[in-house]
Amino acid sequence: MKLEQVVHRMATDEGFASAVRQDLEGTLAQEGIQLTSDEVAALRAALRQETGVSGLLRSVVEPPGVWHSPQFDPQTS
Repeated sequence: MKLEQVVHRMATDEGFASAVRQDLEGTLAQEGIQLTSDEVAALRAALRQETGVSGLLRSVVEPPGVWHSPQFDPQTS
């Protein structure tokens, strides 16, 4: 299972989300979910932030509609 799938499941399964918030690694192991250490660290960091999970979920479910790139900004002389 990928990180995106874990986040989606947290968004749709309150029991799973609660278990993850209480014991991240234990819940992942119990569910047979294998994430990389970097993915676990990212999920843990998001869970520590009050709005982290909401922001993480939003970024997975609603990717930005407009991509901004500074090289396309109008140039002044």
